[in-house]
Amino acid sequence: MEGGAERKKRFDRRAVPMVAAAAVLVAAGVVVFNLPDDPGDAGGDDGRGATAAQGGPVAPDLPVSSGPVTVMQYGHRLGDTVFISVGGLGPGEAGSFGVFTPAGELYRQYDYDGSAKQGFNQYFMPDTSSRLGLCSAADLVGLWTIAFAGGAHRPVQFAVSDEWVPGSEGIIDDEC
Repeated sequence: MEGGAERKKRFDRRAVPMVAAAAVLVAAGVVVFNLPDDPGDAGGDDGRGATAAQGGPVAPDLPVSSGPVTVMQYGHRLGDTVFISVGGLGPGEAGSFGVFTPAGELYRQYDYDGSAKQGFNQYFMPDTSSRLGLCSAADLVGLWTIAFAGGAHRPVQFAVSDEWVPGSEGIIDDEC
């Protein structure tokens, strides 16, 4: 082995930044090409992204929509405010939708009329109610459903978990 005929191969440190950059680009490409076109879309009836009954978006902070209604965030904690946006209403588009508790009780009802307003926002904080049989915070936990009168659009769901917004433990009282 004279004259260095068999040299030991060395790792070229100059290649490390190029290899790292290529790995980042490949990973970013995989992520981008695997994202849904509409994060809230799970086969909605009108292309606005109704949420599937068996769940919601992968990330709890994504909005969920059906028809003219968008719940601004799928996942909520006890003490959170649920924000609902109604938009894109045409002049002849009118109807109503109800917000139903995990037990299926009507919690709130909202009417919309595109002849009066093209859109509006509503919000509420799920709270206990002896009238509805929501006796404790545990009764608020689960999948809530927004359903449209006459089945005008597919129902949309959002979740309330058994975690509390820090500092809000005292705002939901036991009612029953």
